[in-house]
Amino acid sequence: ARQAVQAAKGDPFKAEAMLAAVTSAMDQMWVHARNDRDAYAEADRSLKAADQAIDAAKAEAGRASGDGLEDSPEIRAAYGEIESLSRRLSSAQSKFGAANGDWNDVDREADAIANAAGQAAATLKREMAEAQAASAEISRAASKVREASNWSGSYGVYISGSPGSGSVDSARSAMRNGDYAVAKRHAAAAYRA
Repeated sequence: ARQAVQAAKGDPFKAEAMLAAVTSAMDQMWVHARNDRDAYAEADRSLKAADQAIDAAKAEAGRASGDGLEDSPEIRAAYGEIESLSRRLSSAQSKFGAANGDWNDVDREADAIANAAGQAAATLKREMAEAQAASAEISRAASKVREASNWSGSYGVYISGSPGSGSVDSARSAMRNGDYAVAKRHAAAAYRA
C-alpha cells in the first residue's frame, strides 16, 4: 500500500478515458452474454416445439397406417418427410448440445422442422379425410347398385345387368391404389348409373 501512495501519479484524464473504455468493453461483453443466453433459451424452446410437432405428425402417421385403407402417394411422401424431419431434429439437437454453438442457426433449423412437421401432419389429416370420404362414397354407390340390381317393378319389369357395377369396381381399384379423388369420381358415376 505504501508503494501505491508513494508512486508517481499519472494523468487522471488518461486514466479516466482508459477506465471508460474498459467499462464500455465490459458492458458490451455483458450485452453479448445476455443475447447469447437468450438465443440459447429460444433455441431450446424451438427444439422442444419441433419435437412436439414431430410427435404429433407421427401420431397422425400411426392413424393413417392403421386405418385399413390404402395409402395415397401423398401419405407415403408424408411418412418419408416425417422420418427425414426426425433425422434433422437429431442433428439440430446434437448441434445444440455442443459448446459455443450457433444458437440462432439451431433456432432457425428447429423452426423449419416444426413448420414442416405441421405441414406433414396436415397432409396426413387431409388425405385421411379424403380416404374416408371416398370409402363412404364407394359404400353408398355399391348399395345403390345392389338396390338397382334387385329392383323389380310391376308387370315383371326389372333392370337387367348391374348398371354402375363397373364404376364401383373402378372406384375400388382406385382406392387400392390410394387415388381417393378418382375413387370418388367413379363412385359418383356408379351412383348416377
